[in-house]
Amino acid sequence: MQLINNQMWSRERVQSIRAATRRNILDAAFKIIKEDGWHELSMRKVADGINYTVPIIYEHFAGKNDLLLALAKQGFDQLTYKIDQARSIYDAPEAQLKQMWLAFWDFSIDQKELYQLMFGVEVVTCDPQQIFCETNGCYNLFKNKIAEIIDTSNSSLEVNLKFYLFLSLVHGLIAINMVAKSSTPELNSQILHHALETIINDLKKI
Repeated sequence: MQLINNQMWSRERVQSIRAATRRNILDAAFKIIKEDGWHELSMRKVADGINYTVPIIYEHFAGKNDLLLALAKQGFDQLTYKIDQARSIYDAPEAQLKQMWLAFWDFSIDQKELYQLMFGVEVVTCDPQQIFCETNGCYNLFKNKIAEIIDTSNSSLEVNLKFYLFLSLVHGLIAINMVAKSSTPELNSQILHHALETIINDLKKI
């Protein structure tokens, strides 16, 4: 019995060490990105940043694309959490939906580098199809809320159309400002609030 317990404890310890190593690698990669930009990220630089050997990095990530995908997954987990938290601020579904999109916007500002990776803004990202699979959690929060607001007799196609109308607006404004920086924060806020309120008001008429 003692031998079995020791083996279980040993496996748990190994798993714990591997998980901690993986976190350290991701943290080091993100630190490089924040300080030096995406173009400076490499497996060698990550290893040097935390005094690991390059083979250790490859034990946890098959290559740079695998590392980028893991960072993108972290980003979508964070974004989904922020959107879900924003939903709980108000009771009315219309107010909830607006606050959720504002949380999406705020995330793009607070976590600019992650957002760039997640949505391919000025960054050569990893496999787009794999990235797209990670969007389901946060996208479904929006779609469910839109379905709650519009007439339930409308099809899922109508819900998708309205969702992508919102996404095109918000992401488009984010991307324009990341690339061109042509508007002031005050003007961006006015555009965002006005557009969200206009579309939400239209939802209630459907």
